[in-house]
Amino acid sequence: MHTTVKRTLVDIIQADDLFGDGWQSPRIASYNGPDERSIIAATSGSALYFAPAKLAMRQSSVSLCPSCDRKSGSRCKRNRNANIRKSNATHHRSLRKRLGSYLLTEALRHQQTTFVLPISRTTLVEYLHVDRAALSRELSSMRDDGLIDYWRYALNIQNLSDAEVFPK
Repeated sequence: MHTTVKRTLVDIIQADDLFGDGWQSPRIASYNGPDERSIIAATSGSALYFAPAKLAMRQSSVSLCPSCDRKSGSRCKRNRNANIRKSNATHHRSLRKRLGSYLLTEALRHQQTTFVLPISRTTLVEYLHVDRAALSRELSSMRDDGLIDYWRYALNIQNLSDAEVFPK
């Protein structure tokens, strides 16, 4: 341990675990001597040190290229939005509300009440965590109630104002 370090950090890391320490004082940042961090391990392993200043630089060998940053950022946003949509559709207890929430989301995504389902019924069953027969029965029931009309994958929401089925 170096004499200039005023902090000791202890953590037990199991196999395949990851640990990151982002602490750095201004005095250490301006220190030009050897790296002031050390690792004591009970078993063999590997450790990577990344200097925070180099991570922030675009030309650094450890930073990602800007286009990679944009691609991964947009992919993360797409995944997060898809997870939010799925969460909104599946948090309802009743099948009718789950299905209504999903159909409303798709109608808003297509910006019209007539659209083609982007996934098969089998995938929709898995997406909504319901039984295939129950889904078919509920679609038929919603059609009989005059809420929707469908033929195969083409669907038309006829009564969008029913707030009990299509929650806002």
